[in-house]
Amino acid sequence: MNNHFFSAKELLNDKKENFECLVEPIMPASGLVALVGASDCGKSTLLRQLAANIVKGELFLKWETKPRHKRVLYASTEDDRYSVSKTFGMQNMNLDMSDEEAERLEFVFGSGQTLCDMVFERVEECSYDLVIMDTFEDLCSEDINQAHVIRKVLNPFHDISVKCGTLFLFTNHTAKNTTGRTPDKNNILGSQAFESKMRLVMQLCRDKKSGRLCLCILKGNYLPARMKERALMLTVDDNLVFTHEEATVPLERITL
Repeated sequence: MNNHFFSAKELLNDKKENFECLVEPIMPASGLVALVGASDCGKSTLLRQLAANIVKGELFLKWETKPRHKRVLYASTEDDRYSVSKTFGMQNMNLDMSDEEAERLEFVFGSGQTLCDMVFERVEECSYDLVIMDTFEDLCSEDINQAHVIRKVLNPFHDISVKCGTLFLFTNHTAKNTTGRTPDKNNILGSQAFESKMRLVMQLCRDKKSGRLCLCILKGNYLPARMKERALMLTVDDNLVFTHEEATVPLERITL
């Protein structure tokens, strides 16, 4: 029998009551998700904190992490080994990873198809909960405003996510002409095909009026609308570790 085709009866019978998450309830356990934002807004710093939280099995901001392997791979195209060593060393003064935990968070540096190939090979060798690809633009050798280019880059990641049950998180930039706008998935750099391939899209931004950092959920396939209507307010300490405030702010009140 062909195992590529499923009846509606089969789908209904294997329906789960609870959607499996890596970060409850925002990040699924597998698939493709994204964190977008302007340059130098803190995306990489926040994601290194997320990586540490997952290998430790601790809260990420206000959300519970549910790792199966407590292993993360971080692929960096913009930073090198020594810059990450310095900034992550500062963060770890607060995060306090043990040597055993630090062994389960791996970094790889490069760009383009060579980096993608190394990541694919490594993911098939090891079991990771999360692979962070920072940043998406450096994985493309063609025009990212073309939908077929986006799909050509992302489809292999989708396939290996299905095969290995790993979540892939991509960073991407927002367009430079978004000044005065509110956070929106249409502000993402490149073709709309990028956003459409993602199960979750978050934006890290700084409110122009208040100067405060905001984490906004712009898209969440399985999240209630109320979670996409309000932003989580963040603060950053001297060691570059983020914490959340209890209050949230409506997205329409945030100005980029």
